[in-house]
Amino acid sequence: MENKEFIKQNKNAALRISKTLALIQMNSKAVERHTQAKSPDFIIEQYQILRDRYLIELNEILQSYGVEPNMLTALSNVA
Repeated sequence: MENKEFIKQNKNAALRISKTLALIQMNSKAVERHTQAKSPDFIIEQYQILRDRYLIELNEILQSYGVEPNMLTALSNVA
């Protein structure tokens, strides 16, 4: 693989991972904020569903770059 191609692929991966992590963080904060505000359950659940979808997306992105699922489980237990 040519150096430019390698750099481009890694840059794309970094951008996808960064974007997905930001979305996970945003939805996690929304869950926390709405939970503390005692918002209706359906609102909290919507943010939880979105967060879970982005977690699945992140898992798929990382797996496509060779990160094993058991490593992801260990990382999620830290968070």
